[in-house]
Amino acid sequence: MKKILIIWEGLNSCSLLINCLAKSNNYCVDLTYTKASVPFRDVEKMFPDINKLRLVNSLDQVNEFNLIKDYDLVITTGWKSKNINKLLRLRKIKNKECINVFAIDNKIATDIFLNTDIRFNHTLLRQIFGALYYRLILRRYIDYCFVPGNTSKNLMKLFGHEPHKIFVGYYGAYEKIYQKNIEEIPKENRFIFVGQLIKRKGISLLLDSFRRYLNKGGSWDLLIIGGDYKSFRKIELKTGSKLKKIKYLPFMQPENISKEMLKSKAFILPSLQDNWGTVLCEAANAGCFLISSEQSGSTSDLIKNGINGFTFSSKLKKSNEVLEQLMTKTETLSKNKSFKSRLKISKDIAFTYNSLSYKLAVEAMLIK
Repeated sequence: MKKILIIWEGLNSCSLLINCLAKSNNYCVDLTYTKASVPFRDVEKMFPDINKLRLVNSLDQVNEFNLIKDYDLVITTGWKSKNINKLLRLRKIKNKECINVFAIDNKIATDIFLNTDIRFNHTLLRQIFGALYYRLILRRYIDYCFVPGNTSKNLMKLFGHEPHKIFVGYYGAYEKIYQKNIEEIPKENRFIFVGQLIKRKGISLLLDSFRRYLNKGGSWDLLIIGGDYKSFRKIELKTGSKLKKIKYLPFMQPENISKEMLKSKAFILPSLQDNWGTVLCEAANAGCFLISSEQSGSTSDLIKNGINGFTFSSKLKKSNEVLEQLMTKTETLSKNKSFKSRLKISKDIAFTYNSLSYKLAVEAMLIK
């Protein structure tokens, strides 16, 4: 039986994908994790087949070589922890047959400037130094990179990792929560957004575009899920978007979010910047038509533009007008009998981003 350790910083609902791997009789899987800023409840109950579940306050607590040396494979999220990087290097020195894996969801920073600011993009600067650090040091003792999709794969190729050792399957929508029979659930004429109520997620852009959409004769509702009432009211007042057609719900657990996605015809992700954007995968699994900015990493993987959704750039000066037009076009398309086929395509595309894919990718890493 192969021994696997997964070190997950900021444990989120995507981590449920490891359950298929843990359930296999061929593997003994341990999970060490830190809590996410917005944690999902009953974590211990969500991983019935994990051998050892360990909560730490920070990755600095994983500092003893004895805790990590005997595993056949170790997967850790990113390489920010110098402490864990040191342990992975020692593993390779002591045993060249052991396997070390970085799980990465970042993408290439393409903007030199942040919107209209004349400030240098610090993300781009970090990636330049990160590329040098990875090529010269980390690459020597990291066997595989585990990524959610093509944007992260391209970043790791840029960093010098061999393409055939970059595996997809790191993120997705846990099928026991999100994959339901969409034919059995009637969908409402509404858009849905799920996410933090912060500038990076494009919440102001969404509200402004929806106001324009209603002024142009749009009839659908908009459901917003995330954050808290106080934060939402501030944004509402700032953007002047206090509209009867907007329904707001504060942060919810994945099971409840899934129910709302299943009842919604279209999902909107207007992010100004998003590494991958798992929520888009979750909405696709719930059979939603997708409208997403190109600035979200999962957009290119999940949306076939004009087929199961629309893509746009949130960096355009008139992005609010573009998004409003796509809302109107979506409402018009929904009246066509073929609209259900579009929703099924979303579900079919997202289907492969599941717990089985996670397991298959890890199995491939273990084969010599």
